[in-house]
Amino acid sequence: MTPCIWRNMGWLDWDDFAREYDAVFLEDPVYLNLLEEMIREVGDAASGSVLDLGCGTGNATFQLLRASPGAEVLAVDPSLRMRELSAERFKDEAGVTVEEGDGNSIPAGDGTFDVVMSSLTLHHVPRERKAGCARELARVLKPGGRLVYADRFCDVDGPPGDPGRARDMLQKLVGWALYLLDHGATRKMMMVLESIPNDLKENGEYVVTAGEWLDHLAEAGFEGTRVTGVEPVEFGLKVLSAKRA
Repeated sequence: MTPCIWRNMGWLDWDDFAREYDAVFLEDPVYLNLLEEMIREVGDAASGSVLDLGCGTGNATFQLLRASPGAEVLAVDPSLRMRELSAERFKDEAGVTVEEGDGNSIPAGDGTFDVVMSSLTLHHVPRERKAGCARELARVLKPGGRLVYADRFCDVDGPPGDPGRARDMLQKLVGWALYLLDHGATRKMMMVLESIPNDLKENGEYVVTAGEWLDHLAEAGFEGTRVTGVEPVEFGLKVLSAKRA
């Protein structure tokens, strides 16, 4: 297995943050909207085998099991502490397995899954590894299998330091932070503000346009792509859905 690429992002160690994760993220209405939209996109396909890539503490898997009880899920994360919390959470769910892995090294054979879902994870994959990540997602999906990928995206392409991209990112992140302040989610607000210089410098945060990801997915053999905005849409969170050809 290749080294895990987002366990420690330079400014945040997920092992250290794991026990605070739910207290911070579950107070964010935008995060809850994103999970709801992602599970809606998964739909009936969850009746088969599912990969939860970057499972964290298991919030997406939990919502999936509420919608599709008895689903077979492999939950994967590079963070040991996240995996421990997720394994404890689902210890009584016979259909849920938790293993180490990341977007460029998924511990599963070719054509294993009917669905791959991933939330707020793959923006940690460096730009130069995103195309390989798309190929890895295609590898583990069955023909006709569905990818449902929810994440943050920018709308202006460019390298770190590009003024247009920087303005776009600042508008999204500051707007999100103010929204969180208005909704009493102060810990998540501080986290979003602390991420700003890392987003701009691409220090562990490699946010790109949805169009760039769609290009990678098309090259990896995906088709029928669809992009759905997550409310409030001005913050740049979207759900990408595609099928492996």
